[in-house]
Amino acid sequence: VALGKAEGSVPVVTGSADHTLRLWEGTTGQTRAVLRDHSDYVMSVQLHSDEVKVLSGSADRTAVVWDLRSGQPELTLRGHGGKVSQAAFAGPDGRRVVTASADKTLRVWELRNCRE
Repeated sequence: VALGKAEGSVPVVTGSADHTLRLWEGTTGQTRAVLRDHSDYVMSVQLHSDEVKVLSGSADRTAVVWDLRSGQPELTLRGHGGKVSQAAFAGPDGRRVVTASADKTLRVWELRNCRE
């Protein structure tokens, strides 16, 4: 679960065993969007400080940066040999991502250098 901090409509993002992320309206509990791209359950979600991006880690061995405005994946981070159990934006500007995996490794990703 990831919670937004903005006044008014507070976004809540959840990851699920059905391979999706859901964006909820925090004040009403209504589903705003269902994000689909993972091929296995979602283990970790984190909302970026700009509340426009969200990061997910999955048992499919990927982490995905999502654009919440479009509901589409912006970038898929591949390279782990096991489930991505944790994924977090890092650094003062959130331009790095740190992932932890069941393959017993941590990876630091420079988002500006990552390409699909």
